[in-house]
Amino acid sequence: MTGAVHVGIGTAIGAILKHPGLSFTAGIISHIVADALPHKDFSAESEVIFSATALAFVGARYGWKSPEMYGAIGALLPDTEHCIAIGGIISPEQKIFPSHTNRRLRHGAKTGTSFGTALIFAGSIIVAEIASAIKKHHCMQTTIQNPQP
Repeated sequence: MTGAVHVGIGTAIGAILKHPGLSFTAGIISHIVADALPHKDFSAESEVIFSATALAFVGARYGWKSPEMYGAIGALLPDTEHCIAIGGIISPEQKIFPSHTNRRLRHGAKTGTSFGTALIFAGSIIVAEIASAIKKHHCMQTTIQNPQP
């Protein structure tokens, strides 16, 4: 799966869980599930641009220390292994993340289109927005019911 989609899924997880540590951990786990889905892979250069842009969006929109950001970073973190392999620091055979080795889990089938990938990204951001709106509404209700002196 593309890095930006991992970021989107991690953002949604953070918005739902509302806890930085849990969001980070669930983000890492979500990486395995997302990698199993059929998807189109992009060039390394495109991946860096898309992933950095997605992270910048999450930081600007939800906050740099928000559960959404922790989920996004957790979901993207396993792909640093690809960067290390592309940089020649490790060989592709030395990868250890379960969905990157094809030893235990199969990587998702490659598709010729990026439509499904874009749909997953858009859907995950919509889920994050809905969860954040619910969280804000709940906080406002609590403040109205229990005003501080």
